[in-house]
Amino acid sequence: KPIQKLVVQAEQLNAEIQLGDNPQLIRLAAQGKVHCEEQATPELASGMSLDCEVFQVLDGTTENPIARIEGREGSPARVMARDAQLVGQLIEIHQGSNLAFIQGAGQMTLPRPQTPQAPWFVQWQHRMRFDGQQATFDGDVVARGSQAMQAGEQVRFHATGDSLNVIFTRYISFKQPDGADDVALRELLFQGKCSLRSETID
Repeated sequence: KPIQKLVVQAEQLNAEIQLGDNPQLIRLAAQGKVHCEEQATPELASGMSLDCEVFQVLDGTTENPIARIEGREGSPARVMARDAQLVGQLIEIHQGSNLAFIQGAGQMTLPRPQTPQAPWFVQWQHRMRFDGQQATFDGDVVARGSQAMQAGEQVRFHATGDSLNVIFTRYISFKQPDGADDVALRELLFQGKCSLRSETID
C-alpha cells in the first residue's frame, strides 16, 4: 500500500505517529489558519486539499479513520479534490465507511470538463450526507447546472426545494479518490415544495 504524504500548515499542530517500516498517523490536531495538502503520487494523480480553522484526524490506524474539518464564523471550511469542492462550517469524513457529513449550511461544486463554465452546483441550509454514490441535502436546497442531451443540445436548469437526493454516475472512494471517468449527476429527486426553471440551447 503506498504511503500517503500530507503537508499540514497551521498556527498550532500536534500529531501522534506510529513509527516503523510503514509509519502511520494515529492522531492529528491542527488549529489556526490550517492548510493541508495530500501530495500526488503515481497511484494518485491528484490529492485532496483543505483550508479551515480546525483539522482533526482520529483513529488513524483503524479501518475507519475520521477527519473533522471546521471553519470559523464568516469563513467556512473548504475541501477540494480534482476541482470538486465542499464548503461547510463542520465537515466530517469517515474514510473506512466512505461517509461524509456536513452539519449546517454548505455548498458542493462538481466540475464538468466538457463545459467548465457550467459546473454542477448545490447549496443547502441544514445538512448533507454522502456515501460515495448518493448524496442527500436538506433545507432550502438550490441546484443548478447543465446537461447534454442525445440530440446535442444543452439544457440549463435551476431548481429549488426542501430536500434533494442526488445519485452520481459512479462511486467515489475517499481511499482512492481518483478514477478514470469524470463524475456527473445521474439523477436528482426533490422532495417537498420545489420549483424548476430550464432552457434549451442548440
